[in-house]
Amino acid sequence: MLVSVLTLLGESLIIFILALITAFWSYGLYGVRKSLSRLRKPNSSITHTPKFSIIIPCRNCADTIATTIKSIATQDAKPLNIVVVDDGSTDGSAEVLRALASELVGRGLRVSVVRVDRVPQGWLPKPYACLQGYLRVRDESEVLVFLDSDTWFTRGDALRVLVGEAWVTGLASYAPRFVCGTRACRAAEVLMTTLSHAFLGFDKVFDPKSRIAWFFGCCWAVRRDVYEALGTHESVKHEIVEDKAFAVTAKRRGVGFTVLAGFDRAASLWHPRLSDSVNVLARIFWGRIMRERGRSLAYATLSLLPYLAPALGPVSLVSMNPFLMVAGYVAYGVCVLAHAIGSKLNGYSVAYAFAAPYVGVAMICMFMSRILKGEFEWRGRKAGELLGNIHACSA
Repeated sequence: MLVSVLTLLGESLIIFILALITAFWSYGLYGVRKSLSRLRKPNSSITHTPKFSIIIPCRNCADTIATTIKSIATQDAKPLNIVVVDDGSTDGSAEVLRALASELVGRGLRVSVVRVDRVPQGWLPKPYACLQGYLRVRDESEVLVFLDSDTWFTRGDALRVLVGEAWVTGLASYAPRFVCGTRACRAAEVLMTTLSHAFLGFDKVFDPKSRIAWFFGCCWAVRRDVYEALGTHESVKHEIVEDKAFAVTAKRRGVGFTVLAGFDRAASLWHPRLSDSVNVLARIFWGRIMRERGRSLAYATLSLLPYLAPALGPVSLVSMNPFLMVAGYVAYGVCVLAHAIGSKLNGYSVAYAFAAPYVGVAMICMFMSRILKGEFEWRGRKAGELLGNIHACSA
């Protein structure tokens, strides 16, 4: 009798937890749709194009930089300058860049390369690279475009529309399509896309009452006077995610910015391994992790539940309790539905949405290991190396 009661209570508790998880992912599904509705449709009718230059920070970009720069050559609006800032690359990027600069001279593009081998104390590498690019084009550019070396344009009007939007609003970014070359990459990106829109979406970014602020830092443009008013990249020189810091500052100061639905206009290459995406997450949250490691580990552990419970949903088939079976599959199904939108946005198979709970468990466990070790790696540099200049300066 006691065993039966305990079994019933245990199954009831599991059903209650699954109901909570179903509600969690139902809200996530609502959040994704709400966030996407706040992306602005690109205005192709923009005709006025102010004088602009493109700044491309590059770190070991030999495999991608040619695609990036050649996509600029296909645009119906051409920049005054393209400045590639080579941030201590070790993979032959310099040779590729020299060849590109020579090749594109005859196509009306001015490509200059700046090499940075030493970053001053108090600076992180990417903000410093972006600032060096700005210093070389500031006198003749009305708008600055910051473009990652693994991001490219896929429509001929993409650059004109982005620059025109920045000229009007002050700052604009494309929400790109993320391109993957591996299954692990697609599985991770489905999770990243879904989570960012579901719980940190643009309905919150553009809500003045919310403190959430971010845009896609792989492809954004800013009017020069706005950039300078925000303090240039010098104001975010110690930030690991410098574009997010810019968004926070802009929102705090009431500077308008827009995010354009650029899924058919811009593409960005995502990282091939699951561990690379985990490092992206660690990079985003590293400041908080270092300040509150114990609490961060507790939050990461708690975040396992929304993925672990749906992952166990199919296992409920072994139960003789029909309510448990239904609850398990409903939780799994709603989780899949939320992630199916992330699959569709990037043109991936819906199969990745079905795998999402299992991939989520794996990524969170890997993320927890980064917290415990107090270390992650980004573009061939460990966190300790990245942050060494900051710590030395503050000491």
